[in-house]
Amino acid sequence: MELRFALHAPVNKSQIDLLTAVRASEIHTFGWPIGITLDNRNEYKPRPFGDGIRAEVAIQKDGLSGRESFDYWALAKSGDFYLLQNLFEDMRDEGKIFFNTRIVRVTEALMFASGLYTHLGAPADARLSVRVTHFGLAGRTLSSAGGRRHVSPRTSVDDRCESEVVVSLGSISETLVTDVQRLTAPLFMLFEFVEFADKIYEDIVRKFEKGESS
Repeated sequence: MELRFALHAPVNKSQIDLLTAVRASEIHTFGWPIGITLDNRNEYKPRPFGDGIRAEVAIQKDGLSGRESFDYWALAKSGDFYLLQNLFEDMRDEGKIFFNTRIVRVTEALMFASGLYTHLGAPADARLSVRVTHFGLAGRTLSSAGGRRHVSPRTSVDDRCESEVVVSLGSISETLVTDVQRLTAPLFMLFEFVEFADKIYEDIVRKFEKGESS
């Protein structure tokens, strides 16, 4: 999964301002948060660079699953944010895409963006481009995490899905369900035309807002 944020009117912040904003915006509801800051591990903690800050967390073998994990993120002084991470599904069931996990991750991304740019001092009317890209889809089967939500198994033949929305910082909470749907529906469509009802998005997104992963 690749994630990109870009303010239409860039800011200009110091590296310590960037780090403080990321720490204050992490959401710890599901797995490792977007913008993870592992200060207790020297090799993984965020580092300052001339253009901003970056962190890379590459774990060769996870203690629970025995599988690899990768997270890389970078935040520029201008406010541009980039994330690249492996799919959570591969830590649980290789060859799958959990539709509810994808909805949760994109919900988290938008909520993180809201907190991040608010802490960076961007005004409520600031416009923000959000792009979500999923790679490695070909041959994967659409499924559900946790077993509480049934979905008929469908397979993708395309390998990549990219979607983008433009949001207003002060309205992210109001448009959250709609924007999550706009960003994830094209992904699900690749799995043999799968669509989910509006109420499914509403339920998963609103529960995540309350600190529940479903």
